[in-house]
Amino acid sequence: MNLFVEFAVLGIVSGSITSLLAVGLVVAYRGSRVINFAQGAIAMVAAFVFYSLHVTHNQSFILSFVVGVGTAALISLAMHFLVIDRLRDAPQLMKLIATLAVLELLTQFETIKAPPITEYVPSSLPTRPIKVLSANVPLGQLEILGIVVVLAIALGLVYRYTQLGRATTAALDNRRGLSALGYSPSRVGAVNWLLSGAISGVAGILLAPISGLSVATYSLLVLPALAAVVLGRFTSITWAVVGGLGIGLIQSEMGYYIKTQGWSDAAPFLLLIVILAVRGIGQVARSAPAQRLARVGSGVIKLKVAIPVIVVALAVALLVQNQFWLGAIVVTAGSAIVLLSFVVITGYSGQLSLAQFAFAGLGAWIAGQLVAAVHMPLLPAILIGVVGVAPIGILVGAICLRTTGVNLAIVTLGFAAAVEYLIFDSSTFTGASGIQIGNIELFGLNVSAISEPNRYTVLALIALVIAAVVTANVRRGVAGRRLLAIRANERAASSLGIDVPKAKLFAFTLGSMIAAFGGIVIGFGNSTIIFTTFSTIPSIEGVAQAILGGVGWIPGAVIGGFIQTSGIFSQFLNTVVGESYVAYVPLAAAALLLIVIRNQPDGAAPIMASQLRWVGTKLRLVKPVNKTSEPSSKVALQGPAEATQVRVTPKGLRVTDLTVAFGGVVAVDGLSLEVNPGEIVGLIGPNGAGKSTAIDAITGFVQHRAKEVVLGDESLAHLSPSARARAGVRRSFQSLELFDDLSVLDNLAIATDPAGSGQFLEGLLKPRRIAINSVTWAAIKAFKLADSLDLSPGQLSYGTRRLLAIARAAAAGPSILMLDEPAAGLDDAERLELSDVLTNLSQEWGMGVLLVEHDVPMVMRTCQRIYALDLGKVIASGTPAEVRDNAHVVAAFLGSEEAEAPVAAATGDEPA
Repeated sequence: MNLFVEFAVLGIVSGSITSLLAVGLVVAYRGSRVINFAQGAIAMVAAFVFYSLHVTHNQSFILSFVVGVGTAALISLAMHFLVIDRLRDAPQLMKLIATLAVLELLTQFETIKAPPITEYVPSSLPTRPIKVLSANVPLGQLEILGIVVVLAIALGLVYRYTQLGRATTAALDNRRGLSALGYSPSRVGAVNWLLSGAISGVAGILLAPISGLSVATYSLLVLPALAAVVLGRFTSITWAVVGGLGIGLIQSEMGYYIKTQGWSDAAPFLLLIVILAVRGIGQVARSAPAQRLARVGSGVIKLKVAIPVIVVALAVALLVQNQFWLGAIVVTAGSAIVLLSFVVITGYSGQLSLAQFAFAGLGAWIAGQLVAAVHMPLLPAILIGVVGVAPIGILVGAICLRTTGVNLAIVTLGFAAAVEYLIFDSSTFTGASGIQIGNIELFGLNVSAISEPNRYTVLALIALVIAAVVTANVRRGVAGRRLLAIRANERAASSLGIDVPKAKLFAFTLGSMIAAFGGIVIGFGNSTIIFTTFSTIPSIEGVAQAILGGVGWIPGAVIGGFIQTSGIFSQFLNTVVGESYVAYVPLAAAALLLIVIRNQPDGAAPIMASQLRWVGTKLRLVKPVNKTSEPSSKVALQGPAEATQVRVTPKGLRVTDLTVAFGGVVAVDGLSLEVNPGEIVGLIGPNGAGKSTAIDAITGFVQHRAKEVVLGDESLAHLSPSARARAGVRRSFQSLELFDDLSVLDNLAIATDPAGSGQFLEGLLKPRRIAINSVTWAAIKAFKLADSLDLSPGQLSYGTRRLLAIARAAAAGPSILMLDEPAAGLDDAERLELSDVLTNLSQEWGMGVLLVEHDVPMVMRTCQRIYALDLGKVIASGTPAEVRDNAHVVAAFLGSEEAEAPVAAATGDEPA
């Protein structure tokens, strides 16, 4: 028991540095809502500055300490103004990647300057041991703990009682609101980032005598601190301190009781994954504002370009005799395959994984063990290595389904670190110097990278072609359309019957398998698989390379592979200007990434494609792009042109005693309604009456209680939004929520694509072409969209966009169509046209329509029955005339006899 207490005390004290870094993360997050992944790197710079002044140049401790902390503070301040503030309107994903770019920039800068060893830094704090319970603790470490506690208390008082603190809290909640009060959110953020940098500098300097000074130690110092701040959801200083001390305690106890290598180091990351997986995220009731995401390539393989490029590449691989150049081609090809996994996960589905090189290493490890230990032939070893990673990808993907945004990045980075500590750094699993694979054969032919480098290089290029074709097929098929819809708007995708978790899990699993394939290509490029290639830092570098090349473009992965360390570009520099300049490639890539994120987030691939097309046009090798709005006849004629009407098999909707509450506020109170086949039912009421919330509840987007929600004979009560959509209840949204990255045709096709999981796997080999069925074609004709199929929604007029949103919901021929203010922003002529279209849907298609609309005359003119809501309760129901004459409706909504006049005119009656 005494040993347990002793290690607990030592762990708590050693965790004080983690607490200090965690506090710095919280302070930066409070100022900008950005998690600064470069926090540990900033601490590293401060420590190196301090070491240079105090130890190398014999300057005083105070001067060295002040300069070191000041340097960290200034770096953090510059990062705020030059990076974070300039990206304030960018997607959160890009802000996160920007902090990773700064991490890489600072790490590579110090790597070039610092020697590749751990420097000893003498402690300037007292080392005399003090007895605490049963543990002897150096007095200096107790002083560090005291600094953390005092700092936490001081910051708590600042944020609670000072003007800066109140402004920071306000900025965290509502930046626009803070601006309205006369404060500058940028300046408030700047002060917090300055303070955060100073705190990081203190942590870095205090850590140096404990752990020694090395780039490797500091570059990922932020990871255990991230585990600490997750406890307090990034905003609680108290929980950051408690979390940091707790992590120190856990690591200390595990280091004593668990002798297996790596477990104490991996503990914070395993804890992090568990916390985020258990906590999960709540469902969003309203969609977030649309943000500009990187463009995605079409996935179309242009054989006239691809075949000559492949032939030339294979010829080079066969003819070049320089083994260094052949090795560089192999590294480029293997890395490009790994980067293709980013195209699937980040480019197509909008998720950010920082674990792709960990998956690559796991694939190489599985295949390498099979070849080295059981002498399995190469091809089955590759297949098992790729497939063997799939369950791990599914497991990590399932955990990631519980998280989103920055939490997803943290989970995957934690997984990568845990794999590195537990497997890649363990001699038990990887041997003392890696896995010795020796000569390898394919179909009886020696393809070893050492004895037959030309053959192995050809094999690596063929592997790249296979991975690229699979990735392109995903983009062009059902899976690609679904993933891009989810990336654009998860809520709208669910409303069209897309199973969002299943699609995300597919993307994550496929991405892990592609990464494993690339890892095998890289690992088998030598006679020994060395796993430092697959550590956590390469995963971060992989993000940079993918973004630089173009994370949504298949050629972008190849471009990223070119700038991979030891790739073709490094070999070129090594040959032309000398090996000493190769070390600057990652540094230049990190700096370039910051520029790309700010100015060209689509990456280099679309720019290069545009330039090549321009050259081809000038040389008359390529036809000029037709920029007219006319759709291609091939697309327009895919459906049966004679179809003009559709008779669906309709089912009625019955809702009984539906209640929705947000905390203590009841938004919908005991709503009961029916929508019968072939009937248009109106739902009216003043702002805040609960109309949109009622649609959200019926379609499954908000939690609710109800006696019954039944479609025909099927209960919808426990179904997800996507399952309700597939059952036959579909909807539109007030804000349209179209998929602007996709064409009008794709928007419609997503609503009607086959729902089975087999479409995902089938599309890997042969993507299914869009086939417009009779229902969809009838919707296209009814909403007059035939001439706009090739356009993007952004190229349409606002009125046509409104019609597209309704057509998309109606395209699958649902039993019930729920429209949330479809006439908003339309002129009188467009509203009349919309009324006619809705009447046609109900009468000719047999569809039931629930219409939520503020335009009362339109509702009165179009609907057969109406429900009137006020404060969440039904105050009247019946025919338009009955609702119009109801005294409660007049008092709550229509307001006066004068307000009734236009309603009466619309129904042809005199005001009562």
